[in-house]
Amino acid sequence: FAYADSDGSGLITQDEFEEAWDFLTEHLVNKVLHELGFGPTDILIAIIMSALTLLCFFFFIFFAMQGWYNDTSFQSCVQSALVAGSGKVATLVKKRVPDEKDAKVGAIMGSIDGGDDGVGDGEGEGGG
Repeated sequence: FAYADSDGSGLITQDEFEEAWDFLTEHLVNKVLHELGFGPTDILIAIIMSALTLLCFFFFIFFAMQGWYNDTSFQSCVQSALVAGSGKVATLVKKRVPDEKDAKVGAIMGSIDGGDDGVGDGEGEGGG
């Protein structure tokens, strides 16, 4: 509040508020980015990668739309291969969490539900 109230009147005018807001958006954001280790180069790389991802997405959409208007079966096969290839790339790039790679997932799940094989013990109301 002391920074925003530059004239010391105890009230913040619209101009003082705008100056304080500019200070917060400029200095504090830069401070946090610096603390996280992000610099201008990192931001530029993120922007370029985002633009390339968007460009690839548009190319994919345009190629997929061409698949609806093919004249030959060869073009249809090429389109199908592109779709299948993009799906394979997506699965290769996806990072797997440890549970997806763990071979003991079935055993862990069995221990959680007590090894119940789905057969009841005959006791209880049974919902009816």
